[in-house]
Formats: sequence, C-alpha cells, structure tokens
Amino acid sequence: MTPEDPSGETTQQRCLDRLAAAGYRQVVTYQPADRFWPFQTLETAIFGMLSLLLVGFCFLRIRPS
Repeated sequence: MTPEDPSGETTQQRCLDRLAAAGYRQVVTYQPADRFWPFQTLETAIFGMLSLLLVGFCFLRIRPS
C-alpha cells in the first residue's frame, strides 16, 4: 500500500475514527512562517551548546591523568 493508494486513505480514516471513538483527540498547532528562522537559530544554539558540553565532558573523562 502506498500513500497515493486510495485504500490507504480509507484505512487511515478508519484508524483515526477508532482513536476518536476511544476518546483520543489531536491538536495541531502551526507557527507563522516568520518564526521559522528564529526557531532554527534557537534550535541550532541549543544543540550546539549541548554538543560543546558533551565534548567537554568527554575531554575531562577520557583525558589521561
């Protein structure tokens, strides 16, 4: 079954209907397009800092005494 296959949409809809019947709800929140680059910058900064902390930890842990 491929995403383009119409029977896939039917199967997906049945799955979503069963989840809704079981009480599950889905909320989708979109951010405005003008926030894309600030979010990318923030995410890069967070992962950059975490990687530097990991490098520092590894350097201190592995360094010969």
